[in-house]
This record gives sequence, C-alpha cells and structure tokens, in this order.
Amino acid sequence: MTQSVPQCNANGRTSLFGFKYSLILEDKFKRPKCTRKLFTRVTFATFKIFTLIFIVIFVVFPLIFKYSYKLQNSVVFLNFLHVPLNANYDQPAKYGLEGSRNFYLVTEDNIKLGIWQILSEAINHPLNETNDRYFEDILGDGQNVIIYHHGNAGTRLTSHRVELYQVLRKHFHVITFDYRSYGDSSNVDPSESDLVKDSMFLYKWVANRTRGEFIYLGSLFGN
Repeated sequence: MTQSVPQCNANGRTSLFGFKYSLILEDKFKRPKCTRKLFTRVTFATFKIFTLIFIVIFVVFPLIFKYSYKLQNSVVFLNFLHVPLNANYDQPAKYGLEGSRNFYLVTEDNIKLGIWQILSEAINHPLNETNDRYFEDILGDGQNVIIYHHGNAGTRLTSHRVELYQVLRKHFHVITFDYRSYGDSSNVDPSESDLVKDSMFLYKWVANRTRGEFIYLGSLFGN
C-alpha cells in the first residue's frame, strides 16, 4: 500500500495538504500589496484630475478672460441672452400693452434702435390707434414721460419689464428701447460709450417732442 508523504508547511509543520496550504499563505501575503498599489494609483490619478481642474479654473480661464475683449463684453453686457426667444416686437399689445406702438430710429452713427412708446392710462386715447403721427403728437400733451433703460440681459419685452411698464403707464407716458446689440436693434458689438450714445440720442428725440417733464429710470447698468 502507498503512503502519503507528509510535507512541511510555512511554520515548519507537516501537513498532508502542505502544497495547497502554502498557496493560500502566499496569496494571503500578496493581496495587501496589490490593494496598496491600486489605492496608490487611484489616489495619484485623482490628484492629477483635481490639479488639472484647478489649473483650468484658476489659470487658463482668467488668462482667456483677461486677453479676450469679446468675452469680457459678453459677460458684462449679456446681450446674447434674448428672452423670450419667440419675441414679437411689432405688436406690444400681445404682451398686454394696448395703446402702444413699436417703431425704429436711426442714430447719427447709423445704428437702428428698436423702441416702444406706451401711452399713459391717465389720458383718454383710442387703444387701437396705430398712426405714428398721432403717437408723436401726443407726447406734446404735457403729460410727463419716463424713458426706461433696461439692464443687461434680455430685451425691452422681457416679462418683468413689461409688468413694470404696466405700473408706470398709470401716471406717465413710457418710452423704452433696446440698446444696440439687444433685441431687434442693430447687431453690433456693444461698448459703454456706445450705449451712452444710444441713451443720449433717445433723450434728445424725446426732449424735442414733449412739453412735460421727463424722467430717466433704469436698472443695473441702465442707471
């Protein structure tokens, strides 16, 4: 009869299953090493990702912003945000502003400005009147006029501005407009000095037609 030969284990003990036992011991010592290597790799990869994100946010973006005049303009003026997208400038009545008109003026530097004239509810006037001469003449009725300058982003028919017009018109004629690059005005790159030009142009236009007092009202940089 053949007898099994005892084998010596890792601790010097004999075992009929010494070969299998030694493999288990070897695997037991290898696993922590593999786990540590994997942990090190994951930690290093995570560190590289966060370092890259940090560099992009705090180095690359600031440099791009510093040397890109167009990007600076976009961030300050936000003129690319046309709200709402399906705007209908020709018909202010669609936004609850009966007794109003849409028209355009061209400045000395050949810039088209889109404008709304909203008649005061403090006077009697035909709500369906569309004649431009009638609207210009009524500015001279002695009623005070508010020229409203909206802030950055959106246009003259953005909803919260329309709600403001409805309040203002209870006591005033309201003139509101879009600066160049906003709404349906000329699509050119804006600047602070150019927006001031647009405001002064409209001021002169109103001043030549009204006999009442007029008030500048604005929000954000419209102030």
